[in-house]
Amino acid sequence: MLSTHPDIAAAAVVGRPTPSNGEEPVAFAVPRIGAVLDIDEVKAFVAEQVLPHKKIRHAEV
Repeated sequence: MLSTHPDIAAAAVVGRPTPSNGEEPVAFAVPRIGAVLDIDEVKAFVAEQVLPHKKIRHAEV
């Protein structure tokens, strides 16, 4: 779903273990040439389309 963002060329999401809820999603994104990605905007893009427990908690660009 991250790769549908117009400024993202490639993306991956992995689970990171947490003591409070077991696991949380972490996103890694590669911007398209010439694009500048804002991590908060990427998180908001995902949050609009997924259930609350699938929201991105951390992202690396």
